[in-house]
Amino acid sequence: MSDRRRIALLDEIRGFCIYCMVFYHAFYLLGLLLQLEFCMKLFRFFEPVEFLFASAFIFISGICTQFSRSVLRRGLLLLAIALTLSAISILLLPKLGYDSFQDRFGILHLLSAGMLVYAAGRKAFDRFPVLWGAVVCVILYVVTAILVPRVPVSVSWLFPLGFCAKNFYSADYFPLFPHLFLFMLGTFAGRTIRSRELSDRFYRVHVHLFAWCGRYSLWIYLLHVPILLIIIQFIERI
Repeated sequence: MSDRRRIALLDEIRGFCIYCMVFYHAFYLLGLLLQLEFCMKLFRFFEPVEFLFASAFIFISGICTQFSRSVLRRGLLLLAIALTLSAISILLLPKLGYDSFQDRFGILHLLSAGMLVYAAGRKAFDRFPVLWGAVVCVILYVVTAILVPRVPVSVSWLFPLGFCAKNFYSADYFPLFPHLFLFMLGTFAGRTIRSRELSDRFYRVHVHLFAWCGRYSLWIYLLHVPILLIIIQFIERI
């Protein structure tokens, strides 16, 4: 988002989501690699609500398209980063002994696809009434969330859409169906937010830690797992 009249509350919510994600992944890695049962119990305890902060992050990313100088450029950059992460996790990490971290279509893939879809059809999307657009997105999200996982497939290349063969695995998995519609719902909400002058409470920072995490969420996402793995290796050698 542009710094001009930056909506701090969006940064704070996004920062809270990324903050929760870091701890969620930390519990998983510590439990899995160091065999810490307490951490694994915490991971399982928070697992049912993981989709809530992930969904909030996706929704806010859709909102932020309305404040981006170039959605297309951001989408292409994010796609390049996502593909690089996939290559590292699939080709390099198994050679280092980390076989269960293959990221074939994670949240960065989804967000980049959402940005590119919106950039390609922005003129048409922006002519669509906000209320009806939101209703359509909610309906499509619910329908695809229910139906797509139930469709049996025998091919492996449909996983970006949400159609998975039995042997498919991705450590981080956010397929286009249904999550693309949650992202698009955010773009419609962003149009409403952009067209109005909000209360000063929305522009004022309330929790500086979350606001900072929100502004640098991409860097935190990219660096937190390598940092955690380095810490775990250090602990193992003590």
